[in-house]
Amino acid sequence: VLFIVFQVTVVKSNECPTGWVRVLNNCYYNLNILVTREENQKLCSQLNANMLSIEDEFEHSMVSAMTTWDFSYWLGAVRTSTESDFKWDTNETVGLTKWAEGEPSAISDANSCVALKNGIWR
Repeated sequence: VLFIVFQVTVVKSNECPTGWVRVLNNCYYNLNILVTREENQKLCSQLNANMLSIEDEFEHSMVSAMTTWDFSYWLGAVRTSTESDFKWDTNETVGLTKWAEGEPSAISDANSCVALKNGIWR
């Protein structure tokens, strides 16, 4: 699936803009629109934010609780070179992963991005 219904974006800040939810040092924003990953990235740039990166179990649990399980959410991770080597848009290596069985699948342009659905990465 190359589209989502909601997106979650993150900014680092001491205060969150109106409409954003603060958890620890991050601000999260859900936007109810259907977008491609590229459109999601562009909107994040316009908001001076980053696409969602999940760094630990707490953040994964919190984000999973904030999302609607019927929809997919773009994550800010992309495949770099090997089948299982992914980096966040911030250029940090992806540590924690929650892959669905059989994922990540073989390397191709169509599956070099990551989405979160039902608490599982695809």
